Amino acid sequence: MDYLQDIDSEKIDRHVIAAIFATGLLSFSGVIVETAMNICFPTLMLEFDVGTGTVQ
Repeated sequence: MDYLQDIDSEKIDRHVIAAIFATGLLSFSGVIVETAMNICFPTLMLEFDVGTGTVQ
C-alpha cells in the first residue's frame, strides 16, 4: 500500500513533458511537410520539365 502512495506522489519533471511535447510537434510537422511535398510534385514536374524520379 505504501508503494502505491509513493507512485501517486511522484511528479513528472517539466523538462520531460516539454521534451515529449516537442517530439510530438516535430513528428507532426514532418508529416505535414511530407504531405505538402507529395501534393506539389506534379507542379514541380511541369515547371522544371523533369520526371518523377528527379523531383523526388
